[in-house]
Amino acid sequence: MLLESRPRAPGGIRLFLALLPAFLCTGASAEEKDLSPDRATELALSPAANWEGPYLGVHAAYGRGTTQWGVLNRSGLSRNNVPATGYNDGLLGGLQLGYNKQYDRLVVGIEGDISFGKLFGYATCGSTWGVGGSGDSCQNQSDRMASLSARLGYAAGRSLVYAKAGAAYSHDKIKVTNDLLTPMPPASTSTGHLGWVISAGLSYALDSRWSVNAEYDYYDFGRHTYHLTANGAPASVAIAHTQHVAKLGLNYRLGDIGNQSVKVALGNDFRAEFGTRLGYSSGRFQKHLYDPNQHDLLLSILTWSRQKGTALEAFGRLDHKAGWFVKGTFGGLNLRTSRMHDEDTAAAMAPGPYSNTVSTTKNGRTFYGTLDLGLMLAQNADWDVGAFVGYGYYGQHLNAYGCQQVASNPSMCYPGQIASSTLGLSENEEWNVFRLGLTGSFTPAERLKISGEIAWLPYAHFYSTDNHWLRPDINPMEQRGRSSRSFQVETSLAYAINRQWSFGTGVRYLSLEADGSTRFPGEPESPLRFRSSRATAYLQTAYRFDL
Repeated sequence: MLLESRPRAPGGIRLFLALLPAFLCTGASAEEKDLSPDRATELALSPAANWEGPYLGVHAAYGRGTTQWGVLNRSGLSRNNVPATGYNDGLLGGLQLGYNKQYDRLVVGIEGDISFGKLFGYATCGSTWGVGGSGDSCQNQSDRMASLSARLGYAAGRSLVYAKAGAAYSHDKIKVTNDLLTPMPPASTSTGHLGWVISAGLSYALDSRWSVNAEYDYYDFGRHTYHLTANGAPASVAIAHTQHVAKLGLNYRLGDIGNQSVKVALGNDFRAEFGTRLGYSSGRFQKHLYDPNQHDLLLSILTWSRQKGTALEAFGRLDHKAGWFVKGTFGGLNLRTSRMHDEDTAAAMAPGPYSNTVSTTKNGRTFYGTLDLGLMLAQNADWDVGAFVGYGYYGQHLNAYGCQQVASNPSMCYPGQIASSTLGLSENEEWNVFRLGLTGSFTPAERLKISGEIAWLPYAHFYSTDNHWLRPDINPMEQRGRSSRSFQVETSLAYAINRQWSFGTGVRYLSLEADGSTRFPGEPESPLRFRSSRATAYLQTAYRFDL
């Protein structure tokens, strides 16, 4: 937004406005910290960016929602009604349009937005055989969301801190399936619901027209009853739905931008860079199951291979002149169709032969993020080296449909046994890791920069729920593990178009391993070994600025 002088507020309001930026402008230099009270007030009341007028923008987002499944009233699909909690998540993208009116540093406005994507998830929601599990797979999907909100903000320099509240809309689809009771077609329906939303965010003006923003939204759509038909009979299900959404946006201010001559200085201690990446990513997840009594006897191997998709990321880094820095990355992808192999050894199938079944994987998602705090160890005009410690998260939701035998076992997954539309297995893995590493950069030529980092993950904790949708006794089954054998490496090449903008490319590889266990009903714990990896090649663009 435009940096220009705004009319000053009356005396009492001016005193309040003089104090608040003191908390926001933490990057003040030593010279500024020693200013007299009059000079400090003048600095605090320096001109703010002009946010007034209409604007149009785009955003990318990650959403994670909670669905409370209530009483299932229907005949044929479920012998008992079991309330359940399910989670859906996914990537979103969309547009926003708004208008601001500015009174000195106070900014009020209205904003409407719409997001499209696939927030997808399953829950176990009906007991079939009374053995403690579920034969029903209950699917919830939100494919578009919208809101219309009033907005209130405070402008400080190039920044705008704001909150929003208003009305919201979500279009949802539900499907309830039981593949153990046949014939049993899925019961499904779709409809839209109204609710409310509250939000908090931060915008930063790149220039007189362009600004970026980060925002958190909480949606609540209340409890609704869906009416559908199950096996030819009327049915209904009660669902309560809430949604959390994290957004990153880019806005363009429309209309007259006025005078552009005034500059705003908030200090020169900090330098920051923010950017986005678009990449191609391929991953693999595998687990080995061993006998609970003979721990070196391998029973089963599940391999989710070639889990590919287009990755979308946001990244940023904040450097202080004293040498410390903070950096982070957040990204995700919707996985394309691939395959999952489920191998059972002859020892596991005894007296039957070895089994190897293939299922189609789809409706999968992967999400990841890192946050590191570091210190520069050495640097000059052409290169630098730093060390960091931090936290990393890697989560993946995998779903396998249908089943086909490719070995010789006559009792498992021969044609006609399990249809390709039937959900058989789901794996919901989460890794929480401690990061310890080195980062550095080298400038071999003007405008060209090579960067890289290597991180050892001395502690990686794994947790997963394994849903066997056709086996009510182990739906779901919890799995846990930990190790110190994981690592991540990354390198990139960037070219500076000018002092602010750069474009580049890079590659990253993540390897995660853990030893753990699970427990089948009525048995001691069975040892497990987990391996998850992901390679990503990306293009990136970044904007650099001084605070």
